[in-house]
Amino acid sequence: MRNLHDAAFQEQAIAQWRDWRRFLTLNLQLIDLRAAPAGEIAFELGDSSAEREHAIKAQLAAIPADVRALFGRMLEDRRSQVQATLAAERRAAGDPRGQPLDADEVERTALAALLDEAQGLATQGIGQVPMADGWYDVDAAQLGDVPDESRYQLAGTRRLPLQRIVMIAVVLLAGGLAIWLTRPVRALPAGAAAAEVLVNDQPITPWQPYTLDLIGAHHVTLPVLAAEAAAAGERAGWQPGAWPLTLCAPPEALAGATSARVGGSGDMPVRSYTITDSVLAAADLIIEPCSGAGTPRYGLFQSAGPLVPQALGAAGRLSDGRSLTLRTLTTIGPAQDPTLPPATMQVVAVADTPAQFDWAHLSAALRWPDGSDILPTDTSVDAATATFRYLAPLAAQPLEAVQWRVSDPSGGALLAWQAPLAPPPTRAQLLAGALADVQVQAVRAGPDSIRLTLAIENGSPGQLALSAADIGATLAGRRLEIAPIEALRTPLAAHESRSVELVLALPAHQTLVLTLGSFAFEITA
Repeated sequence: MRNLHDAAFQEQAIAQWRDWRRFLTLNLQLIDLRAAPAGEIAFELGDSSAEREHAIKAQLAAIPADVRALFGRMLEDRRSQVQATLAAERRAAGDPRGQPLDADEVERTALAALLDEAQGLATQGIGQVPMADGWYDVDAAQLGDVPDESRYQLAGTRRLPLQRIVMIAVVLLAGGLAIWLTRPVRALPAGAAAAEVLVNDQPITPWQPYTLDLIGAHHVTLPVLAAEAAAAGERAGWQPGAWPLTLCAPPEALAGATSARVGGSGDMPVRSYTITDSVLAAADLIIEPCSGAGTPRYGLFQSAGPLVPQALGAAGRLSDGRSLTLRTLTTIGPAQDPTLPPATMQVVAVADTPAQFDWAHLSAALRWPDGSDILPTDTSVDAATATFRYLAPLAAQPLEAVQWRVSDPSGGALLAWQAPLAPPPTRAQLLAGALADVQVQAVRAGPDSIRLTLAIENGSPGQLALSAADIGATLAGRRLEIAPIEALRTPLAAHESRSVELVLALPAHQTLVLTLGSFAFEITA
């Protein structure tokens, strides 16, 4: 890498670095746009995918053609390296003729690696930019600093070309703008509205943040409120009239954070940023301490993606700041509840809730792997927990990812938890796990029959419903029908032992095979 000494050339390199970062970021956005479902609405301005793609390509076209061609060559070189590396990894894994590499994934990997290098994420802020004669190092963390006048003095009396003069003026103007942007922006007075936003001369509703995740040594999730309502407590504030996106956060949550995620309402994608305390003239995000004391953080946009669900046991925050935790997600099948409709099972979600929590204004849905949302058929709430029951298609195999999603229409917040879901047990699996012991005594009831007394112990912590159909009786390879048993009309209580009598056919010198759960007996007359 080459270091920059000539002041004017350094400013040219800085301008090219910004174009390079823009080139990489916009191409990543194009890949995300191609991967999005057809017709998906852009999360900020509500424009169509086609309009968004047109806007991105227009920004790419604004980069000078010769510079864009240079960037394209650098990307192609890295793309070839990534493709060769991935192919070698596949061969090493014993898959010499596997599926072809995904072109978008190769390009995404190449773009992401180049963007990390440009921003100096692994080199203490020293970024890299390609120039016509090679790669140069730039101080990416300090690009908001404007050089003093002496740095622009060149040897001799030659006149600067008009293009170079315009470039220097733009850099100076950008520096002044960065200083203005980093000043604290006063929150809008109550009742004041932000300026109307137009797309194709049509008013639209701008994207609004609802959650802020600050990630560093610790991970903190904060609900986002109007700036004046966020002065105290574990909440973030938003200044609707400020650009770029300007938030405030409690100083203790902001300290040590190196990245941030900003989420919108509903299914709006989550925006991810890297953040630093170095002033950035091209910042996409500013986070100030809500108390006014402390160092602001400046963020660079990295990516936009779907809502990141939390794991079981993790707490999420609603719009009012209160927390909610999904504890368990379990299934009940026909083996446990024979009253369920055919080919269905019940999914039970149990959540910890704050005291006197009102669920009336919230929606709690189960997001099935096929993308459909299932609403609860029953909800029960006590002092500290809420239980939701959903009727879902019966699963024979484990489901890798099922989401429980809680939305707050009044505040716009959306929380999601994700967990694998085991299928409900079969009847044989249920009995094998629930029956602690079964003993059988047999006495002759007649020349061709036998009276059996079964001592059954329920070893499970819950009730166990049994019926005559659970008892298998086979004589000479033929299954015997067993009439309903009066003693089994009520379920066995937890850890209850119960005696059951029945009379079955058993001619002399023949063997009866009796089964219940995993217990089996041979009875010979």
